[in-house]
Amino acid sequence: MKSLFVRFSMAAVMILIYITFWGCAYPVKPRPTPIEGGLTPELSTSATIYLMNGHSSDDTITLTKFDTGETYEADRQLWTNVIIKVLSNELEKRGATIREDDYSKLLILTIPGANMPALPLTFKVRLNLRIETGDGYVKNFYAVHVGHGFSPDRTADVAISKIVKAVLTDRNIRKYLRDR
Repeated sequence: MKSLFVRFSMAAVMILIYITFWGCAYPVKPRPTPIEGGLTPELSTSATIYLMNGHSSDDTITLTKFDTGETYEADRQLWTNVIIKVLSNELEKRGATIREDDYSKLLILTIPGANMPALPLTFKVRLNLRIETGDGYVKNFYAVHVGHGFSPDRTADVAISKIVKAVLTDRNIRKYLRDR
Protein backbone atom coordinates (compact mmCIF):
# COMPACT_ATOMS: atom_id res chain seq x y z
CA MET A 1 0.00 0.00 0.00
CA LYS A 2 2.83 2.34 0.89
CA SER A 3 4.58 1.77 -2.46
CA LEU A 4 1.38 2.67 -4.31
CA PHE A 5 1.21 5.95 -2.40
CA VAL A 6 4.88 6.68 -3.18
CA ARG A 7 4.35 5.94 -6.88
CA PHE A 8 1.26 8.14 -6.99
CA SER A 9 3.11 10.97 -5.22
CA MET A 10 6.05 10.74 -7.60
CA ALA A 11 3.72 10.78 -10.60
CA ALA A 12 1.88 13.82 -9.22
CA VAL A 13 5.17 15.68 -8.69
CA MET A 14 6.34 14.86 -12.22
CA ILE A 15 3.04 16.09 -13.67
CA LEU A 16 3.31 19.34 -11.69
CA ILE A 17 6.88 19.89 -12.90
CA TYR A 18 5.84 19.18 -16.49
CA ILE A 19 2.88 21.60 -16.27
CA THR A 20 5.04 24.26 -14.62
CA PHE A 21 7.58 24.32 -17.43
CA TRP A 22 5.21 23.66 -20.35
CA GLY A 23 5.44 26.46 -22.85
CA CYS A 24 7.82 28.66 -20.85
CA ALA A 25 10.11 31.03 -22.69
CA TYR A 26 13.56 31.63 -21.23
CA PRO A 27 15.61 34.62 -22.38
CA VAL A 28 19.30 33.92 -22.92
CA LYS A 29 21.18 36.92 -21.52
CA PRO A 30 24.90 36.95 -22.29
CA ARG A 31 27.38 39.12 -20.40
CA PRO A 32 30.41 40.93 -21.79
CA THR A 33 33.39 38.55 -21.68
CA PRO A 34 36.87 39.65 -22.83
CA ILE A 35 38.31 37.81 -25.80
CA GLU A 36 40.78 35.07 -24.96
CA GLY A 37 44.30 35.20 -26.32
CA GLY A 38 45.87 37.98 -28.29
CA LEU A 39 45.25 39.18 -31.80
CA THR A 40 47.67 38.18 -34.52
CA PRO A 41 48.81 40.54 -35.88
CA GLU A 42 48.28 43.11 -33.13
CA LEU A 43 45.87 45.96 -33.92
CA SER A 44 46.51 49.59 -33.03
CA THR A 45 44.29 52.54 -33.95
CA SER A 46 43.73 56.09 -32.80
CA ALA A 47 40.38 56.42 -34.59
CA THR A 48 37.21 57.75 -33.00
CA ILE A 49 34.65 55.01 -33.64
CA TYR A 50 30.87 54.82 -33.38
CA LEU A 51 29.57 51.28 -32.87
CA MET A 52 25.91 51.44 -33.88
CA ASN A 53 23.33 48.84 -32.88
CA GLY A 54 21.25 48.19 -36.01
CA HIS A 55 18.39 46.62 -34.04
CA SER A 56 15.38 48.33 -32.54
CA SER A 57 13.77 47.18 -29.31
CA ASP A 58 11.44 44.18 -29.25
CA ASP A 59 13.53 42.25 -31.75
CA THR A 60 13.41 38.77 -30.23
CA ILE A 61 14.21 35.51 -32.02
CA THR A 62 13.69 31.93 -30.91
CA LEU A 63 16.97 30.09 -30.46
CA THR A 64 15.44 26.67 -29.87
CA LYS A 65 12.07 25.13 -29.10
CA PHE A 66 11.56 21.84 -27.32
CA ASP A 67 8.67 19.40 -27.79
CA THR A 68 7.33 20.50 -24.41
CA GLY A 69 6.83 24.00 -25.77
CA GLU A 70 9.75 25.34 -23.74
CA THR A 71 11.77 27.87 -25.74
CA TYR A 72 15.00 29.80 -25.40
CA GLU A 73 14.96 33.27 -26.89
CA ALA A 74 17.47 35.99 -27.75
CA ASP A 75 16.80 39.71 -27.78
CA ARG A 76 18.88 40.82 -30.76
CA GLN A 77 19.20 44.37 -29.46
CA LEU A 78 20.51 43.13 -26.09
CA TRP A 79 22.92 40.65 -27.71
CA THR A 80 24.21 43.34 -30.07
CA ASN A 81 24.71 45.70 -27.11
CA VAL A 82 26.81 43.01 -25.42
CA ILE A 83 28.87 42.60 -28.62
CA ILE A 84 29.30 46.39 -28.74
CA LYS A 85 30.48 46.40 -25.11
CA VAL A 86 33.08 43.68 -25.75
CA LEU A 87 34.19 45.29 -29.02
CA SER A 88 34.41 48.73 -27.34
CA ASN A 89 36.59 47.36 -24.54
CA GLU A 90 38.91 45.62 -27.01
CA LEU A 91 39.20 48.67 -29.30
CA GLU A 92 39.86 51.02 -26.36
CA LYS A 93 42.69 48.70 -25.23
CA ARG A 94 44.18 49.24 -28.69
CA GLY A 95 43.99 53.06 -28.63
CA ALA A 96 40.56 53.79 -30.13
CA THR A 97 38.02 56.23 -28.71
CA ILE A 98 34.39 55.06 -28.75
CA ARG A 99 31.77 57.81 -29.20
CA GLU A 100 28.29 58.30 -30.60
CA ASP A 101 29.00 61.79 -31.90
CA ASP A 102 31.95 63.41 -33.64
CA TYR A 103 33.38 60.12 -34.89
CA SER A 104 35.62 59.33 -37.86
CA LYS A 105 34.73 55.63 -38.25
CA LEU A 106 31.36 53.87 -38.17
CA LEU A 107 30.54 50.20 -37.66
CA ILE A 108 26.88 49.14 -37.86
CA LEU A 109 26.25 45.81 -36.15
CA THR A 110 23.24 43.52 -36.62
CA ILE A 111 22.51 39.89 -35.85
CA PRO A 112 20.78 38.29 -38.85
CA GLY A 113 20.56 34.95 -37.07
CA ALA A 114 21.36 32.88 -34.03
CA ASN A 115 20.26 29.47 -32.88
CA MET A 116 20.87 26.97 -30.14
CA PRO A 117 20.21 23.37 -31.22
CA ALA A 118 18.95 21.14 -28.43
CA LEU A 119 21.69 18.72 -27.41
CA PRO A 120 21.84 16.40 -24.38
CA LEU A 121 23.54 18.11 -21.40
CA THR A 122 25.11 20.81 -23.56
CA PHE A 123 24.22 24.09 -25.19
CA LYS A 124 25.53 24.96 -28.64
CA VAL A 125 25.19 28.57 -29.75
CA ARG A 126 25.57 29.49 -33.41
CA LEU A 127 25.82 33.22 -33.99
CA ASN A 128 25.83 35.30 -37.17
CA LEU A 129 26.95 38.94 -36.89
CA ARG A 130 26.73 41.34 -39.83
CA ILE A 131 28.98 44.39 -39.83
CA GLU A 132 28.83 47.30 -42.23
CA THR A 133 31.61 49.89 -42.20
CA GLY A 134 31.20 53.58 -42.98
CA ASP A 135 32.94 53.06 -46.32
CA GLY A 136 30.45 50.38 -47.45
CA TYR A 137 32.30 47.15 -46.62
CA VAL A 138 29.83 44.48 -45.44
CA LYS A 139 30.69 41.11 -43.96
CA ASN A 140 28.93 38.36 -42.03
CA PHE A 141 30.89 36.74 -39.22
CA TYR A 142 30.01 33.37 -37.72
CA ALA A 143 30.87 31.81 -34.38
CA VAL A 144 29.93 28.52 -32.76
CA HIS A 145 30.49 27.51 -29.18
CA VAL A 146 29.48 24.32 -27.40
CA GLY A 147 29.19 24.72 -23.64
CA HIS A 148 29.00 21.70 -21.40
CA GLY A 149 26.69 22.15 -18.46
CA PHE A 150 23.49 23.98 -17.80
CA SER A 151 24.23 27.61 -18.75
CA PRO A 152 23.09 28.84 -22.14
CA ASP A 153 24.05 32.36 -21.03
CA ARG A 154 27.71 31.39 -20.53
CA THR A 155 27.73 29.55 -23.87
CA ALA A 156 26.47 32.73 -25.56
CA ASP A 157 29.15 34.77 -23.72
CA VAL A 158 31.91 32.70 -25.28
CA ALA A 159 30.30 32.71 -28.76
CA ILE A 160 30.18 36.52 -28.59
CA SER A 161 33.81 36.67 -27.49
CA LYS A 162 34.78 34.46 -30.44
CA ILE A 163 32.87 36.60 -32.92
CA VAL A 164 34.50 39.81 -31.64
CA LYS A 165 37.91 38.21 -32.10
CA ALA A 166 36.93 37.28 -35.68
CA VAL A 167 35.89 40.90 -36.36
CA LEU A 168 39.16 42.27 -35.00
CA THR A 169 41.23 39.89 -37.13
CA ASP A 170 39.39 40.69 -40.39
CA ARG A 171 41.88 42.32 -42.77
CA ASN A 172 39.40 44.80 -44.30
CA ILE A 173 38.00 45.98 -40.96
CA ARG A 174 41.51 46.35 -39.55
CA LYS A 175 42.51 48.44 -42.59
CA TYR A 176 39.36 50.58 -42.25
CA LEU A 177 40.01 51.23 -38.54
CA ARG A 178 43.68 52.14 -39.14
CA ASP A 179 43.17 54.40 -42.20
CA ARG A 180 42.82 58.11 -41.62
